[in-house]
Amino acid sequence: PESGFYVMRHADLYLTLRAAENGTCGLGGHTHNDIFSFELFAYGKTFIVDPGSYAYTDDAPTRNQFRSSGYHNGLIVDGKEINRIPEQELFRLENDAQAEILNWESNPDFDYFCAQHTGYRRLESPVIHRRSIYFDKKVGYWLVRDQVFGEGAHKLALNFRFMPMGLERDQNDGSLFYSVCEDGANLALWLKEQNSDCLKLEDGWISRSYGTRLKAPLINWESSVELPFELLTVLYPYFKEPPSRDKLELLGDLQLPSL
Repeated sequence: PESGFYVMRHADLYLTLRAAENGTCGLGGHTHNDIFSFELFAYGKTFIVDPGSYAYTDDAPTRNQFRSSGYHNGLIVDGKEINRIPEQELFRLENDAQAEILNWESNPDFDYFCAQHTGYRRLESPVIHRRSIYFDKKVGYWLVRDQVFGEGAHKLALNFRFMPMGLERDQNDGSLFYSVCEDGANLALWLKEQNSDCLKLEDGWISRSYGTRLKAPLINWESSVELPFELLTVLYPYFKEPPSRDKLELLGDLQLPSL
């Protein structure tokens, strides 16, 4: 529990996520703004990833970019960082986001994680972000629920960063995406009941080793909403035929615990 890392795994399906506070006694050091961000692997293939570090002191702007909230698979409120980044202090983050683990359960049928953080409590109109992830080990899929608590209108954004691979958008449902890999497994990602105008398929960067970076696709969701607000994402790995929209909708109708 002290590490802040949680692993949802069954056979060759696994998701890892981080729910830790800043390292180096709160100073940040090598910490990135990746609280509640996750990586997802299925059937011997890496799909959703952390972008890596790429650069240190020789390229300060890119160093800050790669450790920013927007470069991870988490939720961003009003374009602000989860932990403020002192631009000229490349190995420090402000210690804004304190994680509170609300539930962690792991059994032969499912894993369930639920936590919230205080990174956006500092806003003029304070906000709490709560993320729940449910892993169904029998069917083999994940549900990611992002709940945002507060008042008034706020601009929310969410990214899913993939390894270098093809991604395509469903022609009939703009909120449904499929990876395009000729061999082995693929991944379906569906954002439940979201307007396709809020979603974009873009090119981004990931770094697999220091000083190198590769172009890689990302799915970006962005919308101005009234709080409280909830966003549900279904992640379904598969072989051969992709799951139908109706099947994903049935999976997305699962009632996750409320706190």
